[in-house]
Amino acid sequence: RILPEADILVTNTFCLPLLVRGTKRGLVYVHVQRGPKGQMRWYRHVARLCAVSRAIADDIVAEAPQLREKVRVLPNALPFRSEQLPNEKREQTLLFVGRVHPEKGIELFLRALRLVPAEVLTGWKVEIVGPHETGLGGGGEGFLGSMQSVGQESGADLAWAGKVFDPEELASHYRSALVFVYPSVAETGEALPVAPLEAMAHGCAPLVSGLACFRDYIEDGVTGFVFAHRAAEPERELAARLTQVLGLGREKIMTIGRAAQMKAAEFDVAEVAPRYLADFESLLAGNTTR
Repeated sequence: RILPEADILVTNTFCLPLLVRGTKRGLVYVHVQRGPKGQMRWYRHVARLCAVSRAIADDIVAEAPQLREKVRVLPNALPFRSEQLPNEKREQTLLFVGRVHPEKGIELFLRALRLVPAEVLTGWKVEIVGPHETGLGGGGEGFLGSMQSVGQESGADLAWAGKVFDPEELASHYRSALVFVYPSVAETGEALPVAPLEAMAHGCAPLVSGLACFRDYIEDGVTGFVFAHRAAEPERELAARLTQVLGLGREKIMTIGRAAQMKAAEFDVAEVAPRYLADFESLLAGNTTR
């Protein structure tokens, strides 16, 4: 009742689309940031179902095929402006940025390191950036301790940086690393992960799992690298991919990083915002009750 009159009402909540039935508060524009859980069939009256990735759009259509024509794919924008600044002084670092939680594939990454030949890892550092605290979405003290033990067993030169929320400090981690490893195994929890995009925007070549959400911006061998996380022994798949990628050499990895940076530029606010405005206008143009 307290909502003002509007042309467009953007919402990413579960219940608001169910409550707003008329157009006085605006055409209902549902921003779908997670995989649907059965609610899409109740949204027949909304004007738009905006998915942040093709993977989410496919899930919406699978759940409510009758709403196919209302679905559009428009990504979230990067939280900063991508700057095409080269960094030729990158260190031989494998970087992970994200919550230290089982669904992010951190254990898979550390176990894979144990299978990478020692001579391949020579000269490379591994850096883990992200919170482990449960209040920040991490797996807790016990999980961190077990992961540190697995990391020690790998024999890799490994550092745990902990949580980093300062944008400039986080950017320095991205800009100093050659490869960004993000082996997420969250089959239903990832919509459009921002960490790989942030890494790409800073010229870091990403290595990710085969989740569908990455297909919008990571093409294997072009803008990054992909491994088969659904294989019977995914740690061996990741170890083999790591061995292959590190064997490419610095220049080839940086070439992939530059291509990744160009792709990430498509997610700048200046590129994404006009697409939303155009979609809003298309809805208003077709609304006879405006």
